[in-house]
Amino acid sequence: MAQDGDPDTEGRIAYRITGPGRQEVTSWFASPVTRQGAPRDELAIKLALAVTTPGVDVLSVVQTQRTATMTGTAGPDPAEGPRGRPGRAG
Repeated sequence: MAQDGDPDTEGRIAYRITGPGRQEVTSWFASPVTRQGAPRDELAIKLALAVTTPGVDVLSVVQTQRTATMTGTAGPDPAEGPRGRPGRAG
């Protein structure tokens, strides 16, 4: 991100995304969310941003996540114990 102009009369600063930042966001939207260790619901954040970001293929974001979840490539759920049974993580 880079500052886009001077602060307004109330001191607010506008920012714009840089080329490398745009590449990172594109990569983030294209990759599934893993189930390990996220202290927040990254999937909900990703979907909320996807529907409000111009140029993002929301159906592709959803399908990528769905495929990863169905094939198990989204990673293990830390709340599950051995063999997918509920239990203590770790």
